[in-house]
Amino acid sequence: MEIALRVVNELQPISRPWVMGTKAELHLLAGELEPARSTIEQTQVDLLPEPLRSGAAIRIEILRGRIAAAEGDLDGAVEISTGILERLRRLGIRPFVPAALLLQGTSLAALGRWPEAERALREARSEAEDLGHRRVLWEIVRELSRVCAAISNEEEAVGLRDEAGRIVLEIAATIEDERLRTTFLARPEVQAVTAA
Repeated sequence: MEIALRVVNELQPISRPWVMGTKAELHLLAGELEPARSTIEQTQVDLLPEPLRSGAAIRIEILRGRIAAAEGDLDGAVEISTGILERLRRLGIRPFVPAALLLQGTSLAALGRWPEAERALREARSEAEDLGHRRVLWEIVRELSRVCAAISNEEEAVGLRDEAGRIVLEIAATIEDERLRTTFLARPEVQAVTAA
């Protein structure tokens, strides 16, 4: 990641916020919340021209919400995701909607607000399918499975978990680098949907 930042700083500084966002996401995936938050704070999306500024700002806000949720500030994560969704709908921007709805749905579920969580995740699934966003689709389907299990819809929960596993395996089949594929398949959340 440091190599990518050095290259960006030297050759294309305009791309720095996107690389910083990726760095923050990697820290978040590794459970390193303080470095993720610090990286987000160092990301200066306001220096970007439009439309790059809006896209980067939305991505960074989603990451802020995910960090808040990981730190246990679930109400804050719901508030962030609601703000993002209002902005996206006002501007008519769809590509970030599935990720924002996933953040909202998982945060609502963690608060035990099952009907709201289910609505958000079903909408997220529909949006992700319409847009062909398979990378986020498997996560949405996995979370929807958890919500269905919590509201005693075990049959649908099992079907959704199996569906998430199929999507994951399809994604893994497209990863040519064996080391990256193995790392992806070893992630605990991936294992949870691919284990028989």
